Amino acid sequence: MQRMIGPQRDNILGEIYSKLIALSHTFREKVEEECGWSTPTFYRKQRLITGLSNAEKEKIAEVFADVIDSIAENRDKYRRANW
Repeated sequence: MQRMIGPQRDNILGEIYSKLIALSHTFREKVEEECGWSTPTFYRKQRLITGLSNAEKEKIAEVFADVIDSIAENRDKYRRANW
C-alpha cells in the first residue's frame, strides 16, 4: 500500500480528519484575534481555573459557535456526497 502525505482527493476519511485537526488551530487563532491575545497568553489563560472576564467568556463562546457552525456547513456537504 502506497502512503500519501495529507488528505487525498476523494478520500472522505482524510478530508474530515484534516478538518477536525485544523479546528483547534482555527479556534485558537480566532480567540487570540478577538481577545487581543498572543499565543502564549492563550495557553496561559487556557490553564487557568478562573481569571477570565465575562467579556472574554462571551467572546470565546461566540468564537466557538462560529467555528462549530462552519463545521456544520461542511457536514452537509459530506452527507450528500456520492462516495
